[in-house]
Amino acid sequence: MHNRARGFTLIELMIVVGIVGVLGVLVLYGIRRYLASDSQASAEESARIWASKMGYELQGSPVCVERDTDGDGYVSCTLNVKGQAQPMALDCAARWSGNSGCRIQKPVYNSHY
Repeated sequence: MHNRARGFTLIELMIVVGIVGVLGVLVLYGIRRYLASDSQASAEESARIWASKMGYELQGSPVCVERDTDGDGYVSCTLNVKGQAQPMALDCAARWSGNSGCRIQKPVYNSHY
């Protein structure tokens, strides 16, 4: 009769840790995608509400980017307003940012000559 020690081998533990790590990454990626799409839908609804309050009549639906690219808690949106040749650029609050409403984007000036 063999007296074998009970427990896991190092290889078995490494396999389990690897599987748990891959599953964790997949879950976090899914959560990020969910929050991003939720922010986009929330920002588009905020843009519609803002346009209505300001008395603008929209041509089509607002279009917002999927995520906050500059980390300020706002998502960039574009509105096509009837009677205006150029689309209007807005920043609308991302869903989980703690911000609310929309603001007109400030133009970015290039300092290079």
